[in-house]
Amino acid sequence: MHNLLIKKLYDFLETPSVTLFEKPFYNLLLNECSFKNYNTVSHKDYLAFIPKKNPSNMVISAHMDRLGLVRTNGEILYSNYYGYKFYGVDYNPSLLPGNRFINQNVFAYDNVTGKTLKHGKVESCSISPENGELVFDVKGFHNKEMPTFFPIAYSNNLIEDKDELKGQLDNALSVALTYVLLKNNIRHTILLTTQEEIGKSWKFIYDFLEERQLKSVVTIDTINIDGIADFNTTDIVLRRSDDLADYDVSLVNKLINFADKNKFRYYVKPKNPKLIINVTEVGKLAKESNYKFNGATIQFPIINYHKANETVKKNCVKAVCSFALDFFQQI
Repeated sequence: MHNLLIKKLYDFLETPSVTLFEKPFYNLLLNECSFKNYNTVSHKDYLAFIPKKNPSNMVISAHMDRLGLVRTNGEILYSNYYGYKFYGVDYNPSLLPGNRFINQNVFAYDNVTGKTLKHGKVESCSISPENGELVFDVKGFHNKEMPTFFPIAYSNNLIEDKDELKGQLDNALSVALTYVLLKNNIRHTILLTTQEEIGKSWKFIYDFLEERQLKSVVTIDTINIDGIADFNTTDIVLRRSDDLADYDVSLVNKLINFADKNKFRYYVKPKNPKLIINVTEVGKLAKESNYKFNGATIQFPIINYHKANETVKKNCVKAVCSFALDFFQQI
């Protein structure tokens, strides 16, 4: 089944999904994931696929948005910072995320049709002395005849070699896993959310759980493994908490016990030092709901996090796919 996951990853990365401009990918997933054994719920902030027969009380979630850029008012901005401005969230622009885009090929697209408008290459970024924003200079995007407002995505190709997959994996990789679960008629609801990269998706999960009177979610995601565990020998990352809240103890123990019993190579990520606050959808959900809702995570360990060449081991993809399929079929 991991070969199907990789095939869908190729397909999914061909469609852009910059945060707040996920419509082309949303439409693709609506078409690709609406299988006959599931009822499809199409909401402006998420897609849900609910088993028609004997659905469980568990939700499996992944986010569909990816990092990118946005051209607006004559400037090209980082998509996350544009999103924070859109929601009136305070932030301090930094060159760190901007530098990840330098020398990367990108393309502008129409958020309704997904049609490519123009190709370019990011040449530089800087903090504007006029308004303090992180702004980008993109070769090829200075044509005054171009629209004044559009998203800009990485020119995203999946590179496959003997042992690794490279590309903008976060979070097409996790969405591809949920596709495999759907193909295997998993009896749990699949929920695909927008706007995770700007910290909004937890509320969409909250609203869905509350409306459906459900309690628990397992989020599938990637995680930067640099400095926390061995990239070559860790296939799955699990957690008992993030820096906001403790996860569902019973559910986490089931995941860990299953990994032990079946001899998966996993790592349990501890809380970070307090100088670094690490927040997940599950932690935010638990904290903001006062533990009315809670859950756990299953994460693909990757390196080159939030870059165009995020890298995952093929053995890891195989292991996470097998782990998720077997675990969710038994629980």
